[in-house]
Amino acid sequence: MAAKMRLPMSSPPASATALVTGATSGIGRALADELTGRGYRVLGTSRDPQARHPSVHAFLRLDAADAADRKRFLQENREMLYKIDILVNNCGEGCFGDLSSHPGEAVTGAVQLLLETPLQLTRAVLPGMRSRGGGQVVFMSSLAAVFPLPYLAIYSAAKAGLSQFAAGMEMTEDADGVKFLDVQAGDFRTGFNRNMVRAGTMSAREAAAWKRLEALLESGPPAERAARAIVRAIVRNRGGQLRPGGFFQTRVAPLGARLLPRSLLLRMIRRYYRLSRA
Repeated sequence: MAAKMRLPMSSPPASATALVTGATSGIGRALADELTGRGYRVLGTSRDPQARHPSVHAFLRLDAADAADRKRFLQENREMLYKIDILVNNCGEGCFGDLSSHPGEAVTGAVQLLLETPLQLTRAVLPGMRSRGGGQVVFMSSLAAVFPLPYLAIYSAAKAGLSQFAAGMEMTEDADGVKFLDVQAGDFRTGFNRNMVRAGTMSAREAAAWKRLEALLESGPPAERAARAIVRAIVRNRGGQLRPGGFFQTRVAPLGARLLPRSLLLRMIRRYYRLSRA
């Protein structure tokens, strides 16, 4: 049987195509710019069918929080997905606040958006990548996967699941030449906080945590910095884990999450986010 052709390590193959979900803003948009500059043909997804951006060859309509629309997208784009060389699972938003204050459909939608859709898109592109002997799947996880954040339990849980999914796939798919990159990003200036889903009137504890969280996001490095680090890893055909961001968030915080007793870690996080007990 003929040997499979693997993707080049240092530059994209001719007509290599990347699909970036949520490519209209933030890190997704910056990734589209960076990938196009490196010679990739970039497709994007958006809830807005009229979305346009110079670095995106075409936008495909997808509401990643809606199971029915995801099913439609997968059926209508089956042939295209088979041909994708790079899949970047980027789309997402936070769901901030007391869990009981969010409607049940909002919780379901958040899990669909952050976890279920990346799993199903990966399932759709995998046969084509295997047949060509290579490809890359990028998961935009978060530092929140290992370092819990107050009133973002849904987000943290979904990102932890995404990171574990990436690790599981990396363990079994390496023989087929497919790489899985788990990007556990720190805080970047992306408008993430402005697009956050918040439910009801915030309590004093929620307001204190929100103020600290918003300050961290607004003071973070620009989205372009994250995009450059991720695309360097893509061009090098890297798998594994990548943690772009500031030194404390990407080095010190994960180390603390791994080494500190759980009770002490949570106490320190509460204190940092000014969560005084009632």
